[in-house]
Amino acid sequence: MLTMLATSVVLADTHQHEAHVHGEARINLVVEGHEVLLELQTPAANLLGFEHAPQTNAEKQQLKTTQSLLSDPSTLLSITNNPCQLVNADVVLPFSDHKDHHHKDHEHNDEVHGDIHAEYTLRCQPGKAISQLTIPVFDHFPGMEKLQLMWIKSNQQGSATLTATNDQVVLPK
Repeated sequence: MLTMLATSVVLADTHQHEAHVHGEARINLVVEGHEVLLELQTPAANLLGFEHAPQTNAEKQQLKTTQSLLSDPSTLLSITNNPCQLVNADVVLPFSDHKDHHHKDHEHNDEVHGDIHAEYTLRCQPGKAISQLTIPVFDHFPGMEKLQLMWIKSNQQGSATLTATNDQVVLPK
C-alpha cells in the first residue's frame, strides 16, 4: 500500500505545475496486485458547474449531489470482470464546509479557482486481471470534456486522453 501511495505522489508531482483548465481533469491510477489507488484532480467547475461558494438552493443541491456521486468510486472507475470493494475514500470539495480556503489573496469569489481532489483505495478479487477499465465520469458530469489518465501497473506506466466518446482503457496484463 505504501508503494502505491508513493507512486501516486510521483505521478501527481509530474503535473503539480499545470494550469487550472476548465473542462479538463486528471486521474492517476496505480494497480498493485489486487489493490487499486485512484486519484482525481479537477477544477470545481467541471463537476459543480461553478467555482464560488454556493449561493442559491440549486448550487447548494449541486454541491450535495456531487459529494454523493464522488462518495461512490464507480462514478469514476469501472473495472471489467473484476468486482472491487471500496477500502477508503477521501473526497475534498471546496465550499463543502463553507470556508474559503483557496487563494486568500483574491477578493472576489468569481476569481477563485477551486479544485476538487478525490482519492480512493479499492481491493479487487485476487487472481483476476485488472486490465480493462471504463471511466464513466463523463456520464455524470457534463462539464467534463477531457480527462488525462496516468497509470502504473506491474512496473509499467502509461497515459491516455479520455473523452465522452472514448472512455475506455486497456492496461497490460
